[in-house]
Amino acid sequence: MESSISDTLKFGLMIDNLFRMEESLSPRLQWMQKHKIHSLKGNDEDGEPWGAWVGEEGMPLQGKWLTFAATEDEALAKLAKTIGVKFWNE
Repeated sequence: MESSISDTLKFGLMIDNLFRMEESLSPRLQWMQKHKIHSLKGNDEDGEPWGAWVGEEGMPLQGKWLTFAATEDEALAKLAKTIGVKFWNE
């Protein structure tokens, strides 16, 4: 019996429908989304390469707040303290 590409695609769609799950965000990502917080790793290898801000994604210089730290978690924690919100895991 020969298998065709269309048979393979049909099988793939069947599996996708069989195991369909709702997409859900981690608690950390939910917290970031709720407070419009974003983070980005820059090129500063020696200092504080991670930045975090409140505002539009991809627009750190136009954000309301901007913090820097050695790690992403540190930058997010510093920003949370600055804007007066509980960190995602508190």
